[in-house]
Amino acid sequence: MNEEIIKKLENHDGQLEIIAGTVLRHTEKLDEHAEKLDAIARTVLDHSGRLDRIEHKMEQLATRADHQQIMSAIDNLLKISTKRDHETTSLTYNLRIVDDKVEKHDKDITRIKTTLGLGQIVSG
Repeated sequence: MNEEIIKKLENHDGQLEIIAGTVLRHTEKLDEHAEKLDAIARTVLDHSGRLDRIEHKMEQLATRADHQQIMSAIDNLLKISTKRDHETTSLTYNLRIVDDKVEKHDKDITRIKTTLGLGQIVSG
């Protein structure tokens, strides 16, 4: 009976060595997977930080409604500026006409005074 037990123990020893080898291979695989998971976790954390920064920037950007409101305000300012430009052009033209008339009147007054003998106008 002792021999049978010893034979069984030797048999079990062989099986345990096979199991130990399998466990060792699995442990090595688990270590490799743990390293890969660590790398993935670092990447996820890095991307999470980037996403937070992008989200913060997105919060600071104008929305479409904001953009539309800004463009509307710019359009109104452009209309006002165009109107003022037209008014300035018109006023400049009218001022030129008035200046020409004043100059003509000055010449006429000088001629009338000369004809009447009232003397010369001192122009300034």
